[in-house]
Amino acid sequence: MQTRRSCVLALFLVFALSYAHVSIAADSPALITKLDCPDRVSSVAFSPDGKLLAAGFGWNEAAGIRVWSLGDRRLVYSWDAPKVVGGRQNVHSIVFSPDGKFFVAANWGGSALLWNVGAWRRPVVIISNAGSPTGLAFSPDSTFLLFTSEVGATIYNFRSADSKNLALPKAPGRSFFGGGYSTDGTTILICDDSEIELWDANSNKVLKTWTSQAYGFFCTLSPQRNYIVPGGFTSSDKDALEVHSAVDGKQLGQIVDFRTRLYASAISHSEMLIALAGGSYGGRGDLGLWDVRKSKELGYVSFGEMPIQSVAFSSDDSLLAAGSDDGFVLLYSVDLLRGAQIAKQSTPLCGEVVFEGTHAFITPIAKVPPGFEYAWKHEIAEPEKLKGLDGYPIALLDWSIESNSSSDRLQVHEFRKLLYGSDLGSAVKNFVIFGDIQNPGWNKGFLAKIYGDGSFVAANNPGTCVAYGSLGESTSIRDFAGLKASLLKDGLLSLAKLPLTRRYPHFRTRFIELSDVGNSELRTDAEVVDMSHAWTIPRRRKPIFSASMTSTNPSSMPYVR
Repeated sequence: MQTRRSCVLALFLVFALSYAHVSIAADSPALITKLDCPDRVSSVAFSPDGKLLAAGFGWNEAAGIRVWSLGDRRLVYSWDAPKVVGGRQNVHSIVFSPDGKFFVAANWGGSALLWNVGAWRRPVVIISNAGSPTGLAFSPDSTFLLFTSEVGATIYNFRSADSKNLALPKAPGRSFFGGGYSTDGTTILICDDSEIELWDANSNKVLKTWTSQAYGFFCTLSPQRNYIVPGGFTSSDKDALEVHSAVDGKQLGQIVDFRTRLYASAISHSEMLIALAGGSYGGRGDLGLWDVRKSKELGYVSFGEMPIQSVAFSSDDSLLAAGSDDGFVLLYSVDLLRGAQIAKQSTPLCGEVVFEGTHAFITPIAKVPPGFEYAWKHEIAEPEKLKGLDGYPIALLDWSIESNSSSDRLQVHEFRKLLYGSDLGSAVKNFVIFGDIQNPGWNKGFLAKIYGDGSFVAANNPGTCVAYGSLGESTSIRDFAGLKASLLKDGLLSLAKLPLTRRYPHFRTRFIELSDVGNSELRTDAEVVDMSHAWTIPRRRKPIFSASMTSTNPSSMPYVR
């Protein structure tokens, strides 16, 4: 059995199947510059006069602030947090005072550090032990500073140089997520994870309470104090972000189309635009620009492999700064940040067309372990281009990824149908799949599918095409019937059906699936493992792929028909 199987499998397994990332995050035409920081950037801020751009950072070994001259991107000041027991006190939030005289940074230890802008001498601690910070906000006249934390809120008075607690938890576990002062400075708006509270700044009393369904992670008050935006963090529920009136608390809009976690928001000084930032770790950073009143997305970009944690508009709304966990401050032109992000792909994608109503998708050529499900599924931006190809294997030869805040879709510029025969039904109901999937390293997986008309497609697990063509062109087995007969003669069906996969967190599963008029038979090389004994040696099954496979010249396989 192994010798004959080797002749069939050698055709496919000789290829070095390296993974090529689909290119999603790309530098946008709106991106003006990238400014380096030593670690994850947690907060960004423009000075009121538009001359300075500052960043607070910290996560691993480095923590501190950086300040650049916006005109020439020159670093004008840097400060590194001193080492303490357990590392450094990472900077979470930064803010300039409205009069441009002061700069304040809040660190994880619950301290607020004060600098005089321009002098930039050693910082002075003006608040300490106030809890893990969630936000900083000045009163309009620069007299008071609001420091919100997970456990409460503290107000610092610059005239008297003292502080007082404003909001204390009403219940165990209650957290506060930022806020700000009213235009006249007499009231303060503060968000927790279920409410927006209006406080009297002098009497330390709650005046009004408004219910919010948004999960608290940030609380953004617009520059002219007309809007307040609580929200963030979740991406699965319909409560990602809400826009409320800062006057009466009425909900004016809701944005639920941000597909990754939201970590930050900023409202432009004109109060017409809102920037929303987030992303996923090991994935990418997401940044969307929206119309505040219409809750409509205007533009989208992505960057790097880590979330964007902070955003800020310049005083004239011409620039948008974004702080990335990749260790950069990104500076974008607001006027150019329009439309979806288009990333042209450099490698062909192989898969099968699936229509669901009027929507078209491309899926992998086979389901894979651990649960034998599709590893990915991509929607086609213009489904009419693939009309009539439901069920067909195709290769996207020229294609792009169109991204916005809610999803990625594929733009198809050129494709090739991969079936030779004219009988689609017979070809797709009769097939053989050879697979080799690994985790970790799932992207190194191998898939080859031979259809009933003798067509074959080979791809890695993310769908990058490796080869396609016809059996009769490059192997001694000339057609599907011969391949099927060989597998049956060599005893494929005599192999045990179970187990299908290993019961380990990390696995490698090699498998063969034979479909005969829609009746599927699946066999794998998964061993039987006794999980009740930690050191039990697995009883391995007979290898489903031979180790004695002979080499085949890859050049003999046609890549494009």
